[in-house]
Amino acid sequence: MSQTISQHTPGPWELEHIGEDVLKCPRYRIIKRNDLWIHTLAEVWDPTPFAAEGTGLSNARLMTAAPELKQLLEGCVGYLMSLPNTQRPDAAWFAPISRLLAKIEGGQHE
Repeated sequence: MSQTISQHTPGPWELEHIGEDVLKCPRYRIIKRNDLWIHTLAEVWDPTPFAAEGTGLSNARLMTAAPELKQLLEGCVGYLMSLPNTQRPDAAWFAPISRLLAKIEGGQHE
């Protein structure tokens, strides 16, 4: 089975409020900034004026934190795998993290 290698834009990502759409729903963008440019990674808004207040903002905050969350998961797994077998959690503990990392990378993770 082949594995797809995905490359994401390295963090940190930032969140900006960019106004409202025609229905007065707040709009946000997730950006990567460097010395020369600002790259828009995604735009997010509340799906409808009837959505729970802050849905778009909550989604945007979660997306903005994605690179750091991925790095944290990888670091935790690396640390736990470095422990002696007698101190390492059961292998079943790693299964949900492995599935999540595979989902992030867009491929299979054994």
